[in-house]
Amino acid sequence: EGVETAVGTISMSGPLEIWSRALYAIQDFPFTGCGLGAFRRIVHVLYPLFQIGPDGDIGHAHNIFLQVALDLGLPGLIAYVALLIVAGAVCWRWAHRGDGLARPVALGLLAGLVGLHAYGLTDAVALGSKPAVTFWFALGLVASLDRVPGLEAVAAAGGETVERPRGWLWRRLWMALVVLAVLVALAGVGAWAARLAEETNDLPGAGPRARLPVYPAAQGVSVRVQSPPAESDWRGLLEVTTFTTTHPLTDVVAFYSAALAEGGWEPDVEAGDGTSWGGVYTREGGHSVCLLNVFDIEGEVWGSILCGERAPEGAP
Repeated sequence: EGVETAVGTISMSGPLEIWSRALYAIQDFPFTGCGLGAFRRIVHVLYPLFQIGPDGDIGHAHNIFLQVALDLGLPGLIAYVALLIVAGAVCWRWAHRGDGLARPVALGLLAGLVGLHAYGLTDAVALGSKPAVTFWFALGLVASLDRVPGLEAVAAAGGETVERPRGWLWRRLWMALVVLAVLVALAGVGAWAARLAEETNDLPGAGPRARLPVYPAAQGVSVRVQSPPAESDWRGLLEVTTFTTTHPLTDVVAFYSAALAEGGWEPDVEAGDGTSWGGVYTREGGHSVCLLNVFDIEGEVWGSILCGERAPEGAP
């Protein structure tokens, strides 16, 4: 269920669906990733979304760690997490060793990094986006902490013989536990999204509980769900698949004729000529219905499949 706000309804169903698609993409491109900014282009082709139309622009995975893995692969994610740990350790060290100027600078940078990635658990500033320059600028400030006036004197005076404050081991152990907890939480969210996708049969490359397959040589495939017309006898959401192909219409007709027969579909209405073919097909006593249409337009075949459940006669 969503929460009503001044700008509309906010719910977790959309991010969960996007997270599941991100996990699919990471499984397919674990070492190299999809490339910077490529997820928005491949998600509708390889991992269709059912709550967001094919014209929706999915700019990122709505999770900074998933987005890094999408952009750079799992090795890049490991390097990114290591970079954060090192930056956090540097800020924490100077917050303890620094003077009056160093402490607020180091703590401010550390708080900014923590805040950015806390926000990034449900949203993201992608590495390839223009606002991400502020993140790299902050890392540059962390790297330059040794050059802050006053810190050089502290470092030079202490050198390697600076006495470590009491409890330094416990503080480092605490930081390691915090990082581990964050990684475990991310793994839990990913597992939850993947399990949710499996339970709803929300698999990429096919419609939700798809009843008819997509033509193997299809291009420009769009798979989505939509609400049925008001006061109709459809039950639940309608599954809509559209595609195009340059294969001859006769090949497409032969493929779907075989698929319909294999799936146990009976034709209620069927017609065709040299430029189009399709009909209304039912099974399970007429409760499952598919409307299939394919037609040739100047040598390119366009197809559409609409499937859904009809309420039994007499049902409310």
